[in-house]
Amino acid sequence: RMSIARLIQKDWYFSRWPITAYTVVGLGAVALLALPSEGAFYAGSTLLVTALISIGIHLVMATVVHERTEQTLAFVMSLPVTARQYTAAKVGANLAIFTVAWLILTVATVAVIASRGAVPDGFIPFSLTVLGQIFASYVLLLGVAIVSESMNWTIGAIVGGGIGLLLTQAII
Repeated sequence: RMSIARLIQKDWYFSRWPITAYTVVGLGAVALLALPSEGAFYAGSTLLVTALISIGIHLVMATVVHERTEQTLAFVMSLPVTARQYTAAKVGANLAIFTVAWLILTVATVAVIASRGAVPDGFIPFSLTVLGQIFASYVLLLGVAIVSESMNWTIGAIVGGGIGLLLTQAII
């Protein structure tokens, strides 16, 4: 029997370079946050959010939706793996990959904000709220993609997550 770990390893392997690139872009955004310029801070904030959202969309589209649209799923299911194992591997791989990138960028963001004296005290909780909402939106996106197996529903979840992010910022 093929193990869940092997399926997770496959997703890590195929996602490693794009996710590394997005994470490097995110770290570049965090570096912009450290600059004394207000414009650089806003550009860094926007780029950071964009990088994190891109990581989530790329992961879900490449590892879940693409496998279904390209009918790779039929091949995978012909292997000695159950539907439950396949689903557990998709959830495990996606959550692990996204969590690693998200944690790296979140810790770096908080460290930079904490080290800047010019940033208001309430910006760390605000940043954690926004970054937490991005994480929650990703989990929702992953769930919709796995359950619906539909490109349209997945795109709807992406749009809904974006609207939720805007509403979160407006409320705070």
